[in-house]
Amino acid sequence: MSCAAPRGGVSLNHNPSSSGNVNSSGTQPSLFRPTRAVYPALPGQPDPDDLIRDIPFPEKAVSDFQSVPFAQPPQRDVPSIIVAHISNPQTSNAEPDWILLMNHFKEKRSLDGVGNLLDLYVFMTRLVLPNAIIQNRRLLHELYMEKRNLSPNIRFRYDYWHTHAPTYTPPSAQPLDLIQSRPSRPVLRSVPTPSGQNFLQWLSLPLNTPADKQPCPNQLLHRPCHLDAYLNEDEGFVRRIRPEALLQRTAKVLSLFWWIAVQNAWLKAYEGVGWAGIEGECYA
Repeated sequence: MSCAAPRGGVSLNHNPSSSGNVNSSGTQPSLFRPTRAVYPALPGQPDPDDLIRDIPFPEKAVSDFQSVPFAQPPQRDVPSIIVAHISNPQTSNAEPDWILLMNHFKEKRSLDGVGNLLDLYVFMTRLVLPNAIIQNRRLLHELYMEKRNLSPNIRFRYDYWHTHAPTYTPPSAQPLDLIQSRPSRPVLRSVPTPSGQNFLQWLSLPLNTPADKQPCPNQLLHRPCHLDAYLNEDEGFVRRIRPEALLQRTAKVLSLFWWIAVQNAWLKAYEGVGWAGIEGECYA
């Protein structure tokens, strides 16, 4: 299962968004839309997707996050440009300057700046990152069902992130307030914050696979990495992180999201050409 040099196959014009899945407005409506139960569980078998049914689809999650009333606590006030980058990442463009965009939270005119920054961080780690990872695993599942002998070492995997971020700092090791002055609260209006523990359990399980394509490809086996830790952090510690450290930490998870969105765009592009040349994206 050896692989050739990177980018050795199909020409994508080095544009991760060139999958042909672009509507008339120039946006990419499907790159960030994971699905639940693409394939149903086989009769008599448990459905691993039951573990992620508390994670709303991206459009619903963003809408619910933003629909928290503006005029009453917790007074949602997150810059629309950040929400736009999250809900429709234009991955052919340069990654946004997250620190610059988040300066809003430090301005006096910001409503509950620290509270909204905290909510944004929890929203990213419990909803946005999981949804991007779900999309990534679904695409990898399709790839490996089609190419059973392809190496698991492909650079578009969500768990390849460790090569970009070799260390992880737990919230408890950040500069903290002595007490949690901002209580934990749901970041969505209509449903509780999803369980990070359930999502990590889902990552460890094989995906539902059609009977005629059993078993689920072994290449999908989750590889524990620093990314995992972000997905199930103790919210009590998170909400004690001091504002400047929280700003830097939120920028890291936004950058992590963007990186996964780029990998998903590449996978969608290769899927659009029948996975031709994907072998060139593997590493030793």
